[in-house]
Amino acid sequence: MNYIGRILVILNFVFALLVAGFLVFFYGTRTNWHDQYTKLQKEMEVAKLTVDAEGRTLGHLDNTNKKYLQERDTAMAQVTDEQAKNTAQKASYEAQLREKDLQVADAQLAMQKSLAEKERFNKENQGLLAVIKQRDETIVNQQADIVKYRNNFVAEESARKNADERLTQALERNAELERDLVKKTTGGASAEGAPVRGQPNPPTVYVEGKIEAIHGQDSGLVQLTVGSDKGLAKNQTLDVYRLQPSPKYLGMIRIVDVTPHNAVGRLERTGTADRTPLRVGDTVASSLTRN
Repeated sequence: MNYIGRILVILNFVFALLVAGFLVFFYGTRTNWHDQYTKLQKEMEVAKLTVDAEGRTLGHLDNTNKKYLQERDTAMAQVTDEQAKNTAQKASYEAQLREKDLQVADAQLAMQKSLAEKERFNKENQGLLAVIKQRDETIVNQQADIVKYRNNFVAEESARKNADERLTQALERNAELERDLVKKTTGGASAEGAPVRGQPNPPTVYVEGKIEAIHGQDSGLVQLTVGSDKGLAKNQTLDVYRLQPSPKYLGMIRIVDVTPHNAVGRLERTGTADRTPLRVGDTVASSLTRN
């Protein structure tokens, strides 16, 4: 029950006492006024005491109410202060939240840029991987070519060594033949007889080939691409010439050794021959003009 309700109860109680007194008074006038008066007086005293007690109670209640009102005002002031603090803190939090939102937006933008950069790097990496793959394939092919060239080189080196050995043997044989020439005084030569230096002795059939090797220590001793299968025989001669870059007659090659598919010969310079050194690829033929 609140403060106003309590006051109404007390007023109702006082009003009831007054009504009761009035009734007693009315009753006393009709019966025994003195006794009723005395009784009423006592009741009034009791009512007064009750009213005094109720007044003290109301005063206590009033003081209590004032105390409650003061506490309420204090609490409301505290609540107001707390609300002000909360409002300020809320504004601070909202400002921090906006700042965080901006930071999140910046982070998202940076992440998008990073993703775009990553995508670009991935594409570049794919391109680089393709280049690396192509390079690896090229390296594998080059390695295979290297192995092929190495094998070819070994084969050619072996062939060169064999040719050098044959040229050396031919050189030794040619030296023997030259020593025999010194001992002999005949004026001519044939395919079977001892050769005469500078004297042509071409094959009876047209023969044409190339110089395929030159002795490393004797540039006049060469290996040819034609042999006895083309009608070539020992001690016969072939003219040697070069067409590029300009035609040149280089001399005469005398056969000192012959096999079915190759021959070894020595260069013999004539009066009209160019003194240019021989080289691989020069042409040899039984005559400068083919009949």
